[in-house]
Amino acid sequence: MATVSPSLRRTLRYLTGWPRWAAAALCLLGAAASVLGNPRPAASGTVPAVVTRHPVSAGAVLAAPDLAAARWPIGSLPPGALPAPRLIGRRVALRLPAGVPLTDEFLVQPAIAAALAAGRVTTTIRLANASQLAVLQPGCQVDLYLPPPDVTGTDSAASAGPIAHAAQVLAVLAETSDPPVANSDPASGAGLIVAVTRSTAAQLAPQLGSPLLATLVQPP
Repeated sequence: MATVSPSLRRTLRYLTGWPRWAAAALCLLGAAASVLGNPRPAASGTVPAVVTRHPVSAGAVLAAPDLAAARWPIGSLPPGALPAPRLIGRRVALRLPAGVPLTDEFLVQPAIAAALAAGRVTTTIRLANASQLAVLQPGCQVDLYLPPPDVTGTDSAASAGPIAHAAQVLAVLAETSDPPVANSDPASGAGLIVAVTRSTAAQLAPQLGSPLLATLVQPP
């Protein structure tokens, strides 16, 4: 019987084991191909959002029980949706159903909410002269006057005194960017949101259809 050298035996053992190595390699290649051909499922296509947990009445102040975490489809979430910490304590401007993502447009602005909480009322006035916007800003106080005829182009008499004292400016409404229309009011769109006492609001009410002049005054 022929004697097989040790080196030959090692070579034969190596050669007889190659099918197992080949099978293992093929399995690995097959697994890799499966992963490449079937990538992980894409993300769910949603983003986190804070929504109303239940219907909320206009004027309500938001608290934690009014809010809920939800997933909202990407691309459908309203721009400027707010996180919960910025919503707590904010006042709702209009009635909202359950499940609505909350943005600033649904909420009363903080300055207006503070004025309402202090028992004042808010109203919007139109300015007779848009150049006044250069010196007016939220937080300042103004006296409001009916303008003389040469400012408005009307035959109304100039007011002998202010029709409102120390109105607090809550927001400044800039002029519209649209091209002016012939014979239109040059201050169209320029105005103020102001907070006043209820008695002052009653004095202003008959004049709200007229443009007014605002003069900056020192806060009391």
